Amino acid sequence: AEVPVVIATPVAYAAPIRASIDSLQNYDSFLIKQQASLFEMATSNAGCGCCEMTNEYKILGEKLNEQGTAKVLMYAKEESNILNRACCAPNHALKVKFHMPDPNNNKKPSKNPEDVVWTMERDGCCTKWLNCCCPLTGCCQQDMKLWAGNMEEDIGKI
Repeated sequence: AEVPVVIATPVAYAAPIRASIDSLQNYDSFLIKQQASLFEMATSNAGCGCCEMTNEYKILGEKLNEQGTAKVLMYAKEESNILNRACCAPNHALKVKFHMPDPNNNKKPSKNPEDVVWTMERDGCCTKWLNCCCPLTGCCQQDMKLWAGNMEEDIGKI
């Protein structure tokens, strides 16, 4: 006998998650563009290079719209500790939240927490007990987890 499969999504996240999945189905590939931080560039060019800012990205569709530009499908914003970024970059612990575009201004991410489609988590090497040890051993390998919706818990506690 066949067993029916039920996929449950929390009610608060059902609409943005469904909308994001539906919008992605029309694309074979995507362009992920990192948004430059002027402060980070200025300190790096001045020879300091000690200012690591959180990264922000635009996820663009490959198809061009009427203006000849790619449509912004989502925004992604890193959340991480400044000391972790400075001491353990690029292997630092982080969360990345994927936001739908603001319905009133497609050039900005939505500020509504319910419009966070996914939360991606990486525990990073500095959270391991040997602190930046060799990734060939099982205890030091990194992994990323992708969660549906907006997860507010600390990294490693989701």
